[in-house]
Amino acid sequence: MTIEQPHPSAQPVSDEQASQLAQILSVQQEQLKMLQLQTERVVGAIQVLQQRSDNRNVAINAITMSFGDMVLLLVKIALASIPAAIIVLILCSIVLALLGGIFAAMLRAAF
Repeated sequence: MTIEQPHPSAQPVSDEQASQLAQILSVQQEQLKMLQLQTERVVGAIQVLQQRSDNRNVAINAITMSFGDMVLLLVKIALASIPAAIIVLILCSIVLALLGGIFAAMLRAAF
């Protein structure tokens, strides 16, 4: 930390102001130390969480399910995929309509 020399035209500081500034400086230094400690703790916690998440490998060896439950699950999956298919179709139709309009305009301009 460097201390700058006062400007020659600067007004002198009274002893009371100097002591207040010294108190403010010491409080700020304490706050900086606390922030550094908190930052170190947060970084340490993030590293621990990353290590824990790296060690979590899941392997499914076997699923025991009756035929009726499997059919019910597949029916639910099929029903759940219908809204997604509708959204994809809408997006594709919008893109194709835009491309069709662009190409139609290009053809009209060419002839």
